[in-house]
Amino acid sequence: MAVDYAYPWSGLMARFKFRGEAGWARPFADLMARSPGAREAIGAADGIAPIPLTARRVADRGLHPPWELVKALRRHNAPPAWHDALVRLTDTVDQRRL
Repeated sequence: MAVDYAYPWSGLMARFKFRGEAGWARPFADLMARSPGAREAIGAADGIAPIPLTARRVADRGLHPPWELVKALRRHNAPPAWHDALVRLTDTVDQRRL
């Protein structure tokens, strides 16, 4: 784990995910890449597939946070991004509402 999901990280992650602040992708990717075992895992992977969002969620958020993270991880010699490797078939309930 790169950071605990607590103050101040929880608020910063919410800004990235829900307020369209794509600039947080690079510092979060840097933190991810520096976490224990990350370099080995990134180096051993054949590709990275971001979790897909529905078009409605991308429009609501103003960006696709998982895709932004994958692009930022490329600076750390991450393998190719498989943008279309996964498909979301249904528009599920937002996890925050469960």
